[in-house]
Amino acid sequence: MPDLYISVLNRPFQLYTDASATIVGACLAQNDENGMEHPIALYSKKLTIFQMNWSTIKREANAILSALKKFDCCIYVSQIQVVSDQNPLTFLKNG
Repeated sequence: MPDLYISVLNRPFQLYTDASATIVGACLAQNDENGMEHPIALYSKKLTIFQMNWSTIKREANAILSALKKFDCCIYVSQIQVVSDQNPLTFLKNG
């Protein structure tokens, strides 16, 4: 299991998300002063029966939104790069 690192608020974060048919998950990461990426926090949540019936893209979008809500206390003043394997979600670039 990787070691978790303490975040530095003036550095950008990377948010990796993914969704399966039953679970959403995320990893919040940040680069150190040498450019080495380290995990800051991990998150996973079981989907409800209702959510399991959603399309793949809707489950993937839910993974992003759930992770942003979960990590809000860490990232609310920082730049965030969201990394997802769903190309249609790239329209969510700036907000």
